Amino acid sequence: MLCVRLVFCLYAEDAGIFGQHEMFGQYLAKYPANEVRRKLIELFQVLDTKPEDRDPYMDDDLAAFPYVNGGLFADEIIEIPRFTDEIVDLMIHHASEGFDWSEISPTIFGAVFESTLNPETRRSGGMHYTSIENIHKVIDPLFLDDLKAELEEIAQIKVKKTKDQKLSTLAFLDPACGSGNFLTETYISLRKLENRAIDIMQQGQIVMGEINPIKVGISQFYGIEINDFAVTVARTALWIAESQILTV
Repeated sequence: MLCVRLVFCLYAEDAGIFGQHEMFGQYLAKYPANEVRRKLIELFQVLDTKPEDRDPYMDDDLAAFPYVNGGLFADEIIEIPRFTDEIVDLMIHHASEGFDWSEISPTIFGAVFESTLNPETRRSGGMHYTSIENIHKVIDPLFLDDLKAELEEIAQIKVKKTKDQKLSTLAFLDPACGSGNFLTETYISLRKLENRAIDIMQQGQIVMGEINPIKVGISQFYGIEINDFAVTVARTALWIAESQILTV
């Protein structure tokens, strides 16, 4: 849980979620290693608290962080060890400074979550990381290839009304979703397909004054999972995928 939270913070400072580039790294850099554990606990509490519910007298460097909805920071009972000078240096000077996390694949959160589980937990829960390549070996023949072929057929039709409905009406369920990599990659693939459909409708021209043509959303994706934190990771990955693809 700690690793997933740290990766999210590194992503958030580069993707504009925190509002300032390298904000997380700069926050940690203010404190010696023996204080970092306590300062992370305070930060996680702030990230889980709405602005109106926060202590109005908290330090400015904490108050500057936004509320992060979705439950990623909701559980305060997680193991946070003491930090050494070496670990703090790695986080600030190697993970935060000079590295752009905004372009990472959202499926990294599932990979981090699953890689930190002990072998027995992974085995008993059937939690195994699936690569993007192997995900497509499942979703492409299952539905994505047919959707691509159908779109190319529709591209030949001149009536606009027939071209802008289907993708946003589909629903997807992963009945054992784990940390959500199948759902996340499916959402990304569907949005790319929708971009192709929008381009066909607009014939490559920029249309001024129209309502946002993007209709596919993460609300079309559902999953069932017994592990509460895996559910939180899946939600976070989908949310980040949506934020990435809407800012391209």
